[in-house]
Amino acid sequence: MNAGPRDLAERPRLLRGAVVVWSAFVGAVLLTALLALAPDAWLLPPVHMRDQALMFLVLWLASTVPAGFAALLLAPRKEG
Repeated sequence: MNAGPRDLAERPRLLRGAVVVWSAFVGAVLLTALLALAPDAWLLPPVHMRDQALMFLVLWLASTVPAGFAALLLAPRKEG
């Protein structure tokens, strides 16, 4: 009895959904850790533009991690 495709590579919509969910989870974990480790001057009022810019830069650079995971997981696989 054939139960249908079981490999995510055979189900591209499910693969894209799984990649989005996994990347969002990794991003949330990473950014939560960075926010917990950020200096108080970057987060508590009064916040200066320099501190906001530094925090944005740190979070933006950290967001490349889940984006990289998504790119790797969705890259075409070589057969053979």
